[in-house]
Amino acid sequence: MRISVLAVLVACSDGSSVSEGPGDTEDIRLPDMQVSPRDIWFPATADPTPVSETVILGNDGLGPLTVTGISLDGDPSFALDVAPAPLVLAPGEQTAAVITYTPDLEEVTSRLTIEGDDPQAPRLVLSVRGDGLLPGSLLLPETVALGTTRPRCRLDAVVQVSNPGSTPVTGALNALPSELELGLEALRVEPGETVDIPVSWTPTDAGELEGELYVDSDAGQWIVPIEGIADPEAPGRCETVWIANTLERLDLAIVVDATDGATTRREALATVIDDVIETLHREVPDLTVSLGLYSDYGQSRPWSLALQQTDDWPELGPLLADLPRADTPMAAAFEALVQAGSGLGHDADCDGTYDDDDSSPFRVDLLFGGGQTTYDPSVSGTGSDRGTGFRSETTSGILHVAGSPIRSPVAGDPVPGGCPFDADLQSVFEAWAYSGARYGAVGTDDYLPLIAAELLSFADLDGDGRDELAVIDGTNDPEALREQIGNLLEAIVEGRSGVTLSFTVEAPDAEVVISPTVARELLPGQEVAVDVTSPSGTFVSTAGADTVPVTVTARSDGRIVATRELHLRP
Repeated sequence: MRISVLAVLVACSDGSSVSEGPGDTEDIRLPDMQVSPRDIWFPATADPTPVSETVILGNDGLGPLTVTGISLDGDPSFALDVAPAPLVLAPGEQTAAVITYTPDLEEVTSRLTIEGDDPQAPRLVLSVRGDGLLPGSLLLPETVALGTTRPRCRLDAVVQVSNPGSTPVTGALNALPSELELGLEALRVEPGETVDIPVSWTPTDAGELEGELYVDSDAGQWIVPIEGIADPEAPGRCETVWIANTLERLDLAIVVDATDGATTRREALATVIDDVIETLHREVPDLTVSLGLYSDYGQSRPWSLALQQTDDWPELGPLLADLPRADTPMAAAFEALVQAGSGLGHDADCDGTYDDDDSSPFRVDLLFGGGQTTYDPSVSGTGSDRGTGFRSETTSGILHVAGSPIRSPVAGDPVPGGCPFDADLQSVFEAWAYSGARYGAVGTDDYLPLIAAELLSFADLDGDGRDELAVIDGTNDPEALREQIGNLLEAIVEGRSGVTLSFTVEAPDAEVVISPTVARELLPGQEVAVDVTSPSGTFVSTAGADTVPVTVTARSDGRIVATRELHLRP
């Protein structure tokens, strides 16, 4: 600041004048204290995080400014950070005072006082105001990082939302993409409360997640990014297996009429059976086959097992062609089906033992002469478990190729009394109750559909509805027989429309859970994803010395449909 002083002339008696000033003008250098801004205001916010405002103190004068004091008086929500007084500012020099405000629920004020040696303004007072927190507000994380998981494996996280305001906050929640699921649809957060929002991610493919959590509330709208990685090679506590409504394990028994009247039918069967079984094997990787023959009733051996249940079968065509045949009027088909379904044995000569004239219970040696030597009707099963050698829990089927008329006491056919065992339709049903095998038949006898219906073996063979798995046809043409048998076997394997699969998991010395445990109404070929989770282990791609096997088993009607083995490192 500059002040000009004029010289004062004083008249003397001799007419001269004397100047009383130092000259025409003289410069006087003074300080000029300035501050900016003049008022400090912190508007209302939903964020309780402390915020700051800077006040610039400067000297716009020509002389040095001495700041003798800077103080902040009022509410403790405000804090002052400045160099201590006294403080000397040269002309044009500045210094900063930082005021930090921590929002609270109420509006507050304070005063910033600055004192110095500016003669025009030795004391400046600035107002400081904070409007506090909004009545209801939310505090959310800036980003939600889910981490890394495998495709098809679920990953869980929690998003915490708090309300530092004074009134409740309500709103709606949503998340995108669809692979993200929220445990809450609506939100309500009381004052001072923290609410957990469960978030789960089940990626369908490998890649990075760029998702978003949307919060639309009466306190405002928020969009929170959600990040994650799906890596097929990453070790994880979760593994997913796909299991379809298709058979992977099947035990098939072929029961063939070996009477002389069925010779032409059997010769036609011998030309096509190997191709048919090989085609079936391509559809069912774990397949076993057995071959049983029955002759006329009254023969010493009305039933014989030509091939034990095996997954290493020889060519069946030559085996069929070389079988002996007998010529009496009535085929002992019911006895054969009882044996195929139960393996109880047949004491044909009624001497209480099993020798070369009998069909022994298939227990040890399934061929002639072995096995048990004493008839025991409580013993069922064959070389493995039941029927003609069906494995435990395995889906089983019996293909019946008939030729001659079937002897039946229901139809009034003569039967001997007492011994040997006189089988009928009810006997077959009781014998098969344990095996649960599906039955398919091709032949000329009207009893075949009755047997199929009694054994609950149905499918849609002709495309017009529900049919018994029986084809009444007397043709001996190999190609026609090939098609009929192929259709029957396909119905046995795939005719389980709308089945229910139940899943179990076995993991020795490890805690493992699966989801779901049941999948209902699966159509043939339809598959379902089964998640296997170990809270305390990691699934790896290969077995090792430090891993334990984890087996997932799918069953339909109590029979094993599929198994999957995983490797877990506890």
